[in-house]
Amino acid sequence: MATFTIYPKKGKPFDMEFGTFKLNEEDNKFDIRGSNATEGFLVASEIAAIVLKDLDQHTPSYSIDDLRLFAIYLKNHLESPIEITATAYKEAPYEFYIDKKPIREIYIRPEEVVGLVRREKTAGVNPKI
Repeated sequence: MATFTIYPKKGKPFDMEFGTFKLNEEDNKFDIRGSNATEGFLVASEIAAIVLKDLDQHTPSYSIDDLRLFAIYLKNHLESPIEITATAYKEAPYEFYIDKKPIREIYIRPEEVVGLVRREKTAGVNPKI
């Protein structure tokens, strides 16, 4: 199991521990598996983003020249942007990649994003998410 940070559309981010999540658009929920309750859900229409906590520790090491730091600004979380280290990204829906492989432990609702800034990753910096 892993710890994920949940960014609700309104309110403060909170952490939950579970194994995986999958969007079930038909039922407007994220099905979560491997939690303490074995399974559960989050109401999708109330979620702005879901990001694996300490994501950098779960991705392979790459040359500093290959990595970029992406700061994602959400409507109701402007004071603390989500920072993701990746080699590339794609917009709407937002997907981030390491060496052309998608990072599946991220969900960002496109309509909640007010901005995305790509920064150079600095040697010795392990950005927090």
